[in-house]
Amino acid sequence: MFFGKKKKYEKNLQRFNFYISEIVNEANSKYSTPDCYPSLKPLIDRMIDSSRNQIENWNAETDVCTLAYKSIYNIAFDVLCSGTIHMYRGQLDPMKPGDKLLFIVDKCILYFLKNGFISQKDSEDQKKILWENINSVG
Repeated sequence: MFFGKKKKYEKNLQRFNFYISEIVNEANSKYSTPDCYPSLKPLIDRMIDSSRNQIENWNAETDVCTLAYKSIYNIAFDVLCSGTIHMYRGQLDPMKPGDKLLFIVDKCILYFLKNGFISQKDSEDQKKILWENINSVG
């Protein structure tokens, strides 16, 4: 039984990582700044580790794509607001992957908007909150 659960967990994790990679790869292909995955990986790994039981229980009806978008959105948003990729207060360092993380946030907001998870006002509010946070740290 243990091996069946492990196999299911690994299969579900592979599905999740497929969508995460797709989003990150698109961001990385759009800009020439450093790869954004190293900025995201520790937080992705921490989230996966703390969600092991949930991931194991996903089934064919689980919307893994949306879960990946929600996860990468929150992680990219947090990194952008952390100050770790800022040159100084309110200014993202052009030698770090801030542009890629902004792309990920925008892509996710657009996904949420297109799929009816948020309204246009919600999307504008989230972008405003992000820029307020970016402007207040660094």
